[in-house]
Amino acid sequence: RTALLQVGPGIQVVSARDCFDQQTPLASSSQPVLGRCNSLERSVQIYVLIFSPSPARRSLPWAVSTHPKRRVEDVRPIFWASRPKSYIYRTQEWDEFPNGRWGNSSSPAFGELKDYYLFYLKSKSPRDELLKMWGEELTSEESVFELFRCYIAGEPNKEGHKVTCLPWNDEPLAPETNLMKEELAKVNRRGILTINSQPNINGKPSTDPIVGWGPDGGYVFQKVTWLGTLCSSLLPFHLSVQAVLSSFIRSIFDEAFALWIEQWAKLYEEESPSRMILQYMHDNYYLVNLVDNDFPLDSCLWQVLEDMHTLLNCPAEP
Repeated sequence: RTALLQVGPGIQVVSARDCFDQQTPLASSSQPVLGRCNSLERSVQIYVLIFSPSPARRSLPWAVSTHPKRRVEDVRPIFWASRPKSYIYRTQEWDEFPNGRWGNSSSPAFGELKDYYLFYLKSKSPRDELLKMWGEELTSEESVFELFRCYIAGEPNKEGHKVTCLPWNDEPLAPETNLMKEELAKVNRRGILTINSQPNINGKPSTDPIVGWGPDGGYVFQKVTWLGTLCSSLLPFHLSVQAVLSSFIRSIFDEAFALWIEQWAKLYEEESPSRMILQYMHDNYYLVNLVDNDFPLDSCLWQVLEDMHTLLNCPAEP
């Protein structure tokens, strides 16, 4: 335990461990507690502020805004899980925020994407650091695939620099991503590029150190969700293409593709090979959302992606 003591000259310090039994309710409290102790001569009172050594659990699975308008908000689309500042910015004009359930998915209107918005939400890393992580020069689409894989796997790139962020993820990966890291690294190496995902969870306690959130006694359930980009050539016969996008996908669409250019391609000179590669990916890749609703079972999404890869690489029949 940690104690903040205000001690005058000549006063012996009484530690928090001496003041409170570790088996008391204080030992499991996540809130700071103000206590009072005496010096060893019991002539001077000392006030201590005691903190629990264990970190406070998340009240929600995303960072809660402190704005008064959002105090009842407890539902958000997963597509902005890695870009909370973006979500807050694009919903700042809302009068009400979802509480308990989302409701009609077509009713909320997300703010339009503006140039100043992209500038405001640019990467917090300086340009020279981004070039070290993402490459001083890109030689092919496969070099982009490898950078995504390095980010997922937590490995350094070919130049020895660790990739700690991507345009769509300005922070290190969430701990829950480790639950499917191998599968994600595999599909990203093949050009199925992940910009958002979550694993299936079936009844984990709310106290779980990786996926837990909310008060004690609760359970966490979530279905596998994957949002990413892939080339049209990875969609055999266009069986997986859907012309009508959900309202959430439509809202994240402009943002996801603008980041290819605003945060990555513009690091390089115009007409340079690196910039042209990223421009090509911006122009030719699809934004795809996959969801497996049967969360109690092992996810079928990995097999779907494996079958797609196998079909693509099958020799053409004469």
